[in-house]
Amino acid sequence: MYQLRHAVREDLPQMLTVLAPYITGTNVIFDYQVPSLEQFEINFRHYTEQLPWIVAVEDEQIAGYAYAAPFFFSRAAYQWNIGLTVYIADGHQRKGVASVLYGCLEELLLQLGYYRAYAVITGTNESSLKFHRMMGYREEGKMPAVGYKRGSWEDVCFYSKQLKEPTNEPAPPFSFDELDAAAVRAVFGSYEQKLQ
Repeated sequence: MYQLRHAVREDLPQMLTVLAPYITGTNVIFDYQVPSLEQFEINFRHYTEQLPWIVAVEDEQIAGYAYAAPFFFSRAAYQWNIGLTVYIADGHQRKGVASVLYGCLEELLLQLGYYRAYAVITGTNESSLKFHRMMGYREEGKMPAVGYKRGSWEDVCFYSKQLKEPTNEPAPPFSFDELDAAAVRAVFGSYEQKLQ
């Protein structure tokens, strides 16, 4: 039985174990080296000051995690856009964990006031391209041969999904820790049910 919750510092070693094979054995992420636990924690602390990082846990093991991070630009006019990423541990793929994590994360980001979600996907990562189309994302553009890793030049595709209709004079998004704790738990609970 899977449980969804916000990631905490103690999860980071397991989360890094989930991430590592994507870096060392694939081209789906353009890092060459697995970050140290210290660097991973710095990134975690930086992003979770404002944004949700969520984990799916089964039998006290991290089955996958999804997180939000600013989408490229820090200029004020871009603040309603957000980037999403998900990684699933071996043995938990194709069980609906990724779609539940993504859906849960999208719901939280909607409540925080974000309007559009983005994903940056390696062009040869067919499973991720298919997953994002299934989740309602559409391709917005492609940068050809922009990354070189493991002997191959890779395209990068930009996919986006509108979370809500644009409005005039939108309020700035607010911080994850400002969400009502009971409302967050309700979101987690509703998505956990999809994995039972």
